[in-house]
Amino acid sequence: MLCCASGRQIIDGEADPGGILARSVLKTVHVVRFDSKTTTYDELIGMVYEAHKQNKAPFQSICFANHGPVVDPGAPGYNQWPIAADKTLDLRSVKDALDDFAPFLATLMAALQKTGMGMGASHIDFLACNLASACKGFIPALEALYGQDFRGSTDETGNLQNGGVSPAQPQRVPLRRVLPCPCVPPAWHAPTPAFDLWR
Repeated sequence: MLCCASGRQIIDGEADPGGILARSVLKTVHVVRFDSKTTTYDELIGMVYEAHKQNKAPFQSICFANHGPVVDPGAPGYNQWPIAADKTLDLRSVKDALDDFAPFLATLMAALQKTGMGMGASHIDFLACNLASACKGFIPALEALYGQDFRGSTDETGNLQNGGVSPAQPQRVPLRRVLPCPCVPPAWHAPTPAFDLWR
């Protein structure tokens, strides 16, 4: 157990089946692994709470990595974001999504250093493909509600072999809104400057 880690990464095994993403983080990052197909929402919240308690200090950054919402309008579950085995957020309504996500968000916020917003501030990152573009009001609503810096993926970045965009391309990484995200990669690369948010 890593004591007093500066960051925490919560990784869905469905998005990182080989554990490559989990192994790519810096040594100062506490990794919590779960499986959105089998872990319940209450279990996930409990895992996040336990990691905070074991760390004995708040984290400077928290990253939640999983598959994002279904963005194909013709696909089943369009604009639904699976979080846990028994929890899927409906992103067609920002208010409903925030209400459904509130227990998890409260747990994340309790574990985060409170530094407000802006460059160098503590932050919560959602590495979930297309999250911020599927529900354009979600990330701004989180920031308004909590007064904290939140970030979310706007596309399928971080997986060059499956058509994603390199996180190192500066024009694709204005970090207030765009993040690399884990789209079942054949291989994760070593951390780049864009991945420094996982410290």
